[in-house]
Amino acid sequence: FGFLPSVCLVTYIVFFFILKSIGTRAFFKCGYLSGSLNIPEGVVDIQQVAFTGCKSLTGSLSLPSTLIYIGNDDQGNYENIDYSCGTFADCGFVGELNIPEGVKEIRGYAFDNCKGFYGNLKLPNNLEKLGERSFFLCKNLTGTLTIPQKIKIIPNECFTGCGFDGTLTLPNGITSIGNSAFGDCHFKGELSLPKDLRIINNDVFYNNDFSGELKLPEQLSVIGERAFAYNWRLMGI
Repeated sequence: FGFLPSVCLVTYIVFFFILKSIGTRAFFKCGYLSGSLNIPEGVVDIQQVAFTGCKSLTGSLSLPSTLIYIGNDDQGNYENIDYSCGTFADCGFVGELNIPEGVKEIRGYAFDNCKGFYGNLKLPNNLEKLGERSFFLCKNLTGTLTIPQKIKIIPNECFTGCGFDGTLTLPNGITSIGNSAFGDCHFKGELSLPKDLRIINNDVFYNNDFSGELKLPEQLSVIGERAFAYNWRLMGI
């Protein structure tokens, strides 16, 4: 290993199978790490900023079936934490992103600006929390997207600028959708809004390609600026 101030010169790394956790900023901006990243079975959590800025990791990302948390902190505290760098933000991975079924939380900025991921994104059925900008500008993700039943709030910019070109399925338990959560995606087909939805913030469905009849839930109390702007094929009363 060789180090310069704020620059890590490691070019490759092999993880041992006794590994359980990867800590905060463990490989932050290790710009010379290259190839694929294979996290071994047994790892339960990968903490915030662990691999942020590893732009030369241009192979695939393989996550273990044992993984539960993406982006938590050392003490398990989730309030008032700066997630502005995420866990894998600004990495150069290329390939499909397969998130293990056991993952319960994906914290803010986790895959922010990971433009090399492509194909469908299947979120785990056990997923309970999504953070802001979790998949911001993952522009080569395509196909449909189904939000899991346990998600109640979709935060700001969660999927902004993703390339989805299929349908969007939202469960009835969702009560609030944050600013630009699905803005500048390319969703098609009918937009069915959850019956419990109360808040649609600014730019939530901005510049998509939804069609069919738009029905607003009875409990809806807020419709933000440009919430449905440029969905020119929406119709109905």
